[in-house]
Amino acid sequence: MKVNTREITGKALDWAVTRSLNPRVEYTPTTYILEYSTDKTVANVIISTFGILVKQTSTGWIAIRDCPTSYDSTVDSELTREIAAMQCFALSRMGETVDIPDNLLISKGIEC
Repeated sequence: MKVNTREITGKALDWAVTRSLNPRVEYTPTTYILEYSTDKTVANVIISTFGILVKQTSTGWIAIRDCPTSYDSTVDSELTREIAAMQCFALSRMGETVDIPDNLLISKGIEC
């Protein structure tokens, strides 16, 4: 299902980051997906490798990727530093929408 990249969290966001890193990877029920959006160590590798600036604001976090893309990759998230950074990364690589396997989405939300 196509979803707004700026709104995904949980396993759906982790899958978007996985696809951003390797667009050829296919999802199966046994596909191992790193927890980019919750594991600070894993998130920090993406943040530092791909030049993502993350700052805390009065309402949450803002993440900006300093790279020339055709997408505005600025993300303003009320959630966590890691979620803001991973949404920003996926947005900069995949665009405003990303295709997420249905079983990684929960009903009425875009989180797993």
